[in-house]
Amino acid sequence: KISVMTSTWRSAKKTIPSPTLPVASPAGQKTIEGMSGTEKQTVANMQTIQASLMTIQETMLKMQEQQIKTQENISQNHMELKGNINKLEDKVDTIEQTVQKNEQKLEEVELKTVQNEKK
Repeated sequence: KISVMTSTWRSAKKTIPSPTLPVASPAGQKTIEGMSGTEKQTVANMQTIQASLMTIQETMLKMQEQQIKTQENISQNHMELKGNINKLEDKVDTIEQTVQKNEQKLEEVELKTVQNEKK
């Protein structure tokens, strides 16, 4: 008799049950030894498939962790970008105010010039 053990993989928010390789009990080992070649091949294939699934699951967990890090990085970059935009808007406001003041001064100078020419 072959008993199947399961382990649990924990990720950021999800708990994913994952089967591990079957463990043969001593009585089960005798049964395996008594199996035909086809049955032994089936067990070996199942173990190979299970190992492949475990590898896929580990890869998926790593990808999920990377996705979380990437999302955090995107959020941080977004906040920095907003801050930079606000700074630029402040600079544009300052430039616009300076331009207005310079235009007013220019108008005053032009008026004085016209008045001086009339004299």
